[in-house]
Amino acid sequence: MERYSARARPVSRAPALVGRDHPSASLPRRRLAMLRPGMVVEGVITRLVRGGALVDIQLESNEPAFVPLRDIPAKAMPVIRELVDTAAMQEFRIEQLDRAQGTATLSLEGLIRIPEDPLPAARAVPAPPPPPVPVRKVPPKPTAGEIAKQGQQALLRRLREGDG
Repeated sequence: MERYSARARPVSRAPALVGRDHPSASLPRRRLAMLRPGMVVEGVITRLVRGGALVDIQLESNEPAFVPLRDIPAKAMPVIRELVDTAAMQEFRIEQLDRAQGTATLSLEGLIRIPEDPLPAARAVPAPPPPPVPVRKVPPKPTAGEIAKQGQQALLRRLREGDG
């Protein structure tokens, strides 16, 4: 019985993910042993899948690399769709390597051009100020001492006038 090992696994000779006339097809194949996490490599986004995107970075195993959705900025999705349609080269940062499977996990953080807001001036316009609220002058409430004083003055006035 033959034991399975990563070294004994035959290298897949599947066709490349991009056509022969594509600029990336002329690049040499990359060996996983030569790649390290944090390196920036060029590749082509071949398609979007549930949870991320598949990228051809010319691995020797012909396996596509994967970019998880969490590593794709939300504002960059229109750019990603355009890259898929045009099959243009894009830089990616290697996050993780799985040498046993011959695959890599990539990230686009900080490496992709995020389009500006289409209407930045519209958001910068301040709202008109609210109409002024008329201010009524409310006399302050008299204190207990003032009320007593007013009562005494009224009593004295009545006594002087002879109403008492």
